[in-house]
Amino acid sequence: MDLPSAIEKRNMLYAPDPRRPFDAVAIGDAFSEKGRHPEALDFYERVQDPKTREERIGRIKTNARMTGNAFLLGRIASKGFLPVSKDDWRECANAAKQAGLLRHALRSAIQAGEEALMAEMRAALGDAVPAALAAQAESPEQAKAGATTPGHKVEAVAATGAAHSHQPGATEAPPAATDGDGAKPSA
Repeated sequence: MDLPSAIEKRNMLYAPDPRRPFDAVAIGDAFSEKGRHPEALDFYERVQDPKTREERIGRIKTNARMTGNAFLLGRIASKGFLPVSKDDWRECANAAKQAGLLRHALRSAIQAGEEALMAEMRAALGDAVPAALAAQAESPEQAKAGATTPGHKVEAVAATGAAHSHQPGATEAPPAATDGDGAKPSA
């Protein structure tokens, strides 16, 4: 089966024409065979038969777990068609770590609540969350993830940014304004 073009796919998914029916399972299977799992999931979500939908989405979920694709597993979890357990997240985190997908491993470890793996991935990525940022989070989960309330992270980073800057002299105050001949302007 030929895969639909981007425009055809958009029309099928978001502006379906009753005069042009399509087989969501067949198109999803075609995308899945090509390794294009996010697009396959787009079509599987529109399958009307719940048993078939769960079976196909379950295949994508298994693939995401085994390959360490936290993005895809998170998408499945957010849609609610299938439950995603902490064990699923843990398996995804370990697969991502083995594959060298450190950001996926970190995201999965956060979802699984694996403190040791979170710390290991943050250290490997250089993403240790400063205490000033963690203290401003709305919940313990956000503190672990480095999330803060709106506006606070930027202010905290600005306040501590000079200490972490790679520019020489970044901790010094900016030079005083002069009138061009080295003398300070009179007020």
